Amino acid sequence: MPSCIKITHKASKRETIEIEMIKKLIQSYFNVVKKNVNDSVPKTIVTLLVNQSKNISERDLISSLYKKEQFDQLLMEDSYLVKMREDTKK
Repeated sequence: MPSCIKITHKASKRETIEIEMIKKLIQSYFNVVKKNVNDSVPKTIVTLLVNQSKNISERDLISSLYKKEQFDQLLMEDSYLVKMREDTKK
């Protein structure tokens, strides 16, 4: 594909107007695309960082929660609930 198209004859007034209009439309389109990319890149980066931080913290919390040494303590029923159940049975 050529990088530049050469016109072999003089463009008519209508063709010149159409060419200028197409140039303006292309320029406007690329400005819109550039704005969208400028808006979406920081949002995407922040989203990725937040998700990564969330995953790391979740993994750390889960790993600290599920230690075998703490199973008995974590599964222990609250003394208040035990008392309430016994009172209810009586």
